[in-house]
Formats: sequence, structure tokens, C-alpha cells
Amino acid sequence: MIRGGLAKSNLYVLFIITLLLALLVGGSNILANPQRAATLDRLEKENLELRGELGELSSRYEELQDSYERLMQEKRELENGLDRSMLSNTAPIAYLTFDDGPGKYTVRLLKILKKYSVPATFFVTGKNGSGDKKIYRRIVEQGHALGNHTNSHDYRKIYSSKKAFMEDLRELESLLEHKAGIRPGIVRLPGGTSNTLASPSLIKSIIGELEREGYDYIDWNIDANDCNHRLTPPRLVKNVLKQADRLLGEDLVILLHDTKANQATVKALPRIIEGLRERGYSFAALEKDCVSVKHR
Repeated sequence: MIRGGLAKSNLYVLFIITLLLALLVGGSNILANPQRAATLDRLEKENLELRGELGELSSRYEELQDSYERLMQEKRELENGLDRSMLSNTAPIAYLTFDDGPGKYTVRLLKILKKYSVPATFFVTGKNGSGDKKIYRRIVEQGHALGNHTNSHDYRKIYSSKKAFMEDLRELESLLEHKAGIRPGIVRLPGGTSNTLASPSLIKSIIGELEREGYDYIDWNIDANDCNHRLTPPRLVKNVLKQADRLLGEDLVILLHDTKANQATVKALPRIIEGLRERGYSFAALEKDCVSVKHR
């Protein structure tokens, strides 16, 4: 009986312990669930708040982006306006120069220049082949410049020595003072300072003498190549404008010629002027120290 009662008692104790354990475990879960629920509620609220802030930031970002685009557009417009203003104030200059005249076509050249209201520079010699006895004065009176290209333009004579060159130069200077009332301060050496018919030492000596006497010598940076009398007017135009495109933005000193063989030059001149104007060039006559285009 005792053993049977103990067995029942043990079973009862075991049952009580199991029940207590179950209650403890269940109670623990019951206690834990409210904490988890509160945490989830808090996180959800924070998530909603963050989403709201993100929406506000996105809206603000779009507003700032729109403002930025407007400011950049205004900046571009201001820069474009400034560029146009600078271009208009500092437009490059084209100096048309005609060597070796006066010649058969000088009067026609003057008419074309007058039509386009373009000043030019005539580097003349003492031989007047124009048929107009007053052509030197007429060139000046129409707003163009005269330059000294030596009286004889005889390479063998003028490049025999510095003295011979300067004497020939002064002969033309006296002639122009008598015919046009001026003594030009600008000189172009026949063939330019890069010519190969005179020694480099002689050219250097002549340049030094010109500078000592107050002359300004000027070469060119564009050659129409109209000394080649086989070239057509369109070809001469192309020669000038193609070189101008390579020097776009720089001042141009353009070498042309004014002899009885330069009819193509006369025909090309209007299109040369128009093409340079289309590229934004203005025109002027040369004067002392206005441009530094020198081969040596």
C-alpha cells in the first residue's frame, strides 16, 4: 500500500511539475508578445515618418533641380551675350594690299572698293601704268593708303646693296610727295623680306636701315598666289578664304597684285570681300605699327 501510494504521489508531483513548467513557458510567451508588438509598432511608425521625410526631400530636390537648370540657362545666355559683345568689339581686321601698281586695273579696283566701302593699301612703284596721271592722289583721296614698294622694282638693282635699295626707295618717296602730297611711312620689300633673290644678310641690313629711319616694313600672312596668272578668279577666292579659315580670329594682311596681268584678281575681289565679311572681318588700310606681320 505504501509503495502504491508513493507511486501515485510521484506521478502527482510529476504532473504538478509538468503543469508548472507549461505555465511558466506559456507565461513567458504571453509576456514576450506585448514587447514584440510594441517594438513592431514603433518601427512601423518610424518607417512611416522616414517615408514622409524622404517624400519631402524628393520634392525639395526637384525644386532645386529646376532652379539649377534655370540658373544654368541664364548663365549660358549671359556667356553667349558676352561672347557676341567681345566679338563685335574686337572683330579681326582684313588688310587688302595690292602690289606693283598702279596698273591697267587700278581704276577698276578702286571702283570695286568704293562699292563695298572697303579701304585698302596700294604698295606702288614709280611706274604708272594706269593711264590716270593723278592716280596716286586719287588712291589717297578715296581713303586708301599708299605704301612704298621702291621706285624701280628692279630686283637686280635694288638688291645689289643696301645703299642701292635705300636710294631707290627715296626716289619713290619724293615722287609720291610730289604726286600725292604724302611720304609713306610703310614699306614692302619687292618679294617680301622672305625673298630668295637677296642674301639674308642684305635683307637684315636693309631692315635695320628702314627701322633706323623710322619706316615700318610689312609682309603678309595670306597670299592669293595671283602671280600665277593661270589661276581663275574662283581659285583665287578659294586660296584667300581657305587661308583665312586657318587664321580665323587673327588680323589678315592679304597679298594681291595690281598689274596688267591681274584681271583675274579684279574679278575675284568682290567675292573675297564678301567671303571675309561673312567670316566677321572688318577692313582697314595699313599704317605704321598697326599690325606686326613680318617674315623676318
